[in-house]
Amino acid sequence: MKLGNAEILYINALSNVCGTNAKSCMIEGDSVIFLVREDEIGKTIGKHGCNISALSRKLGKKIEVFAFAENAGDFVRKAFPKISFQGFEEADSESGKKILLAVLDSENRRALLGEGRKLKRIKEVARSNYNIDDIQIKSVERL
Repeated sequence: MKLGNAEILYINALSNVCGTNAKSCMIEGDSVIFLVREDEIGKTIGKHGCNISALSRKLGKKIEVFAFAENAGDFVRKAFPKISFQGFEEADSESGKKILLAVLDSENRRALLGEGRKLKRIKEVARSNYNIDDIQIKSVERL
């Protein structure tokens, strides 16, 4: 992913306010999404969210922080910790797009679809950081 001047400025602001470094940054309207190392999530957020609140005030934007992962499946799993994924499969569509299939039972599928706004943002992060064009849900029945 290429970072523009605005993203670099926001990453520097995160570093100055929170004392952590972002692996990536995305600007989505009035929100800024940061990917940070999993072991730095707590430090980035700060006690009772004080670091993120200070950064939000400084930038005048809503701030979201997600844990960076080495692959798209692990990233999605970490972004939705309350949802139990059965697995992930990467596939290519007929049009040549790269798709991540999230394998879920019907109960967890409903829970994931209930997180529609967050799922949309996660898809955007996956597109820009993991070269995944879409995340689709594959249902399996429990035995």
